Amino acid sequence: MINFDANASNPLLAEVSESLMSLLGTSLHNASSVHQAGQKGRELIERARIEISELLGLTDYKLVFTSGATESNNFAVQQITGHPQVQKGESCNVVVSAVEHPCVIEPVRALVARYGNIELRIASFRDSVDEILSYIDRETVFVSVMGANNETGEIFDLREFFSQVKKISPAALTHSDCVQVVGKIHLGRCINPNNSSVDLLSISGHKFGALMGIGALFCRDLPLPLIWGGGQERWMRAGTENLFGIHSLLVALRTVTVAHDDCYRRLEAYRLDALAKLAQIGVYEAVNSVYNILPNTLCVRVPKMSSKDLVVALDLMGVLVSSGSACSSGKVGESRVLINRGLEKVSEILRISFPLQLLEDEYIRGIDLLVRTIAIRKS
Repeated sequence: MINFDANASNPLLAEVSESLMSLLGTSLHNASSVHQAGQKGRELIERARIEISELLGLTDYKLVFTSGATESNNFAVQQITGHPQVQKGESCNVVVSAVEHPCVIEPVRALVARYGNIELRIASFRDSVDEILSYIDRETVFVSVMGANNETGEIFDLREFFSQVKKISPAALTHSDCVQVVGKIHLGRCINPNNSSVDLLSISGHKFGALMGIGALFCRDLPLPLIWGGGQERWMRAGTENLFGIHSLLVALRTVTVAHDDCYRRLEAYRLDALAKLAQIGVYEAVNSVYNILPNTLCVRVPKMSSKDLVVALDLMGVLVSSGSACSSGKVGESRVLINRGLEKVSEILRISFPLQLLEDEYIRGIDLLVRTIAIRKS
């Protein structure tokens, strides 16, 4: 199968696979154990914690390892419950952009339902993230805007945005889901690492070639615990640490950091070539945006053709693509994100996303199958 659905999950990087195989032969043990085998595990975790923070330029943050994006984002949202205005029962509000992933919006909805004093404001915007500022006031206790969108590929420049949020509501907690950013573009294109007003930032390993089931939440201050129990992760997340997942996160980040600029140029070349080939058969980019687009992502419209039918047809041809987010594409109804961005004929929109280490011959075979399949079905 040719994976053109990498925004759902990037294949395990070869460097990660090789490193994990070598690690399997070691005597790693529960990192909470005091004996030598346990302390080897502890050393692995703490070394990874330091180096990952350094690689991302987030050394002023505290890193808490999680099971991935959904847990990291839920962990961030749970911090709302510790805000003084919420605890005192005072009237307040939470602002999230309308293009956020369900693992941000749904836990916010749950908290709003539980607490009678929280208003949820879902901020729609078409031209600039600065439009979201109009939803924020001094009673805002939490703001979440992602760094890049998994469906459209749009990159949102938040380098000044969160500073403006703090000027309006100094006590507001700020969060950015950067799951689709890391590994594809430099984090500095979205936020100002170590010099920003972002309090909480989420990443997920399998989006850039680490194992599934590992992620992280970067926090300005120690957050309210997510899982109670032992003292793992500074008492913030109890439970035996995922040593192999943590190691894979570090190796994947090392790998994509070293090859970042070359990878960016190669993926951008694939994207532009694919757009040109698709345009020849009447398929065009759906996103008419003022924002930059992730180098590996195409959000295209195939006129008069159901994208869900195309996903099935291409699957049979051995090419993986999607009609939206992996968490929503299997559900009935059109994408909330695509509708919010003002895109027309949402049911005809196809998402193509290239993996980070896509080889040229694999790309050529995949795009040829993609174009021929669409052309045949259009004729």
